Amino acid sequence: MLARASPLARATAASALRRAASSSASSASAASTSAAALPTGEHHGSRIHGSTHWTYERIASAALVPPLAFAMVAGAHPINDVALAVLLPIHGYMGMDTIVTDYVPKRKMGTLNTLATWALRFGTVGLAYGLWKINTEDVGVTEAFRRLWRAKEEAALKEQQQ
Repeated sequence: MLARASPLARATAASALRRAASSSASSASAASTSAAALPTGEHHGSRIHGSTHWTYERIASAALVPPLAFAMVAGAHPINDVALAVLLPIHGYMGMDTIVTDYVPKRKMGTLNTLATWALRFGTVGLAYGLWKINTEDVGVTEAFRRLWRAKEEAALKEQQQ
């Protein structure tokens, strides 16, 4: 969690570790104090996982901007639908994985964390499969969302025409 902390919090934690290390009598006990004080990452065992995960979340979010903008401006296109069908599950998985990591920590709720993680994995695969089916056997992701968005308006228009 230290990787997700603000720069001020990281600096404060680093300062506290330096003080603990300098006040320790031997270098061996200082090393064990420093190692015990640094979190190893609840979810993936790496201290830098949080910052790299944050970077990949931002890349996935930024990668969604062009296909979404294209869909709003130009409408449905098969290549754009494939891009959305790939990027939406990735973006959703990464965001929900962060929520599971933060709110269902493995160290406190081991079994529940495992269940939530597997539910997220199955849900992501289900979403990807559903988007693939929409793209291959129906109207495509963009057109499906357009129809859902305008369903109420189109139903009202259809009633007026009758």
